[in-house]
Amino acid sequence: MGWAELRRAIADDKSNTANWSDESTSVEVTQQKGFMCNVKAKGKLHMEPDKVFDILVAPDNHKYFSGIKRIEYRKVLEDDKAGKMKVEVQQVGQWKFLGFSGEFSTTLYVHQDRKAGKIRFQLAKPGLMKDFAGTWTIQPLTPKDLHPAPAPDSASQGKRQGGGGPGFLSMLPFQKARGSFVTLEQSILPGFVPPKPLDRVLKGISAKQVQIILQDLRQEVERQSSAENNGKIPAVKAATRLQEDAEPQRPARRRQPPSAFGTVGMSIF
Repeated sequence: MGWAELRRAIADDKSNTANWSDESTSVEVTQQKGFMCNVKAKGKLHMEPDKVFDILVAPDNHKYFSGIKRIEYRKVLEDDKAGKMKVEVQQVGQWKFLGFSGEFSTTLYVHQDRKAGKIRFQLAKPGLMKDFAGTWTIQPLTPKDLHPAPAPDSASQGKRQGGGGPGFLSMLPFQKARGSFVTLEQSILPGFVPPKPLDRVLKGISAKQVQIILQDLRQEVERQSSAENNGKIPAVKAATRLQEDAEPQRPARRRQPPSAFGTVGMSIF
């Protein structure tokens, strides 16, 4: 982001909300008084919930997400051997803004609940960020959910087909999940006060970073799905079974670090 682009963003900023969406993903960031930003993001993925969960909690997930440069350490604090874990993670991210760049570290507690399909994270040590907490939720989608039938032509047809929502058959146990509905709810508050007028574009920058996270996740889902279909490599092993010294997987294609001030603190958790 150069000075000209920054000036345009500030001039165009007339709301406390920033939005972005495409055909299967949406992001909304609302900025409150005092610079706190609240993120709500959601999207559909053509991959089973367990495998999406594995990507998000993999010890080497910095290979999949361009906002994370490396993992300094990862320590399992609690593990009930039934899908619940508490992990302490220190991630190193990278930022670039107006010709300047650098690195920053974020230490987080990550609470994993595989059965519930939830990953909750919070700051373990405040630093560059004063507040950085949120929850990923991964819900199953059946083929019917992923590819809904065309809208009915009449109200009576709509009633017979469930009004456009998930049909009765899609909720039965024998309907195996073929996809995932992923949501992210997150709060972000810098540990410093952005100088004016940068405070006015913080929400837009945050929305852009969440968009990149979702795009990185979708790209890795597509890479693994393609590899599985071609019989070349297996899916990511379940994170609860991965060892710290496991052989690294082939890294995903990486994007360049986002050139925005808001890269600070925008790891996946």
